[in-house]
Amino acid sequence: MGTALLFTLAKVAFSAFSTIQQNKALDEENRRAADQSNLEIQELDRQRDEEIEIAQGKKAERVREADRLNASNIAALADVGGGGTSNEARFAGEVGFYEGIDLAIIEGNRRRKAESLLSSQVASRTRALNTFATNRSKQKSNSLGFFGSVIGAGFSIASQSTSVSDAKK
Repeated sequence: MGTALLFTLAKVAFSAFSTIQQNKALDEENRRAADQSNLEIQELDRQRDEEIEIAQGKKAERVREADRLNASNIAALADVGGGGTSNEARFAGEVGFYEGIDLAIIEGNRRRKAESLLSSQVASRTRALNTFATNRSKQKSNSLGFFGSVIGAGFSIASQSTSVSDAKK
């Protein structure tokens, strides 16, 4: 009986060690998934900030271009006798109209890119959370498997001791 008991206890100890190792590996996988998600989000934030700077630069350049065009129109009208304020207003209105359209296009493109980056961030977090949930489930399964082996070992020990006590009678 002593050898069987030692063998059963060794099986339980091995099962405990195995469960601990598996759960540690799953915790490490969770940590790596969180780190990867954080890195991806940092990169996406950097890209968003870069996109904002690019859009601001494009807008500023478009405004400068409209100012140059207005100034050249005013100078051209002055060369031909002024042409009146209505012509200046018409040219300025046209320039402003096209400038507004261009600025709206630039801003629309920036927003679409920002939405795309945000979707990528959400996807990154979702992947990490799915990994956590899956691994948590595996850890619970590992723990239940270990407790099942302990209960099985207890029944094995109990049946062995019953067999020995029945043999002694």
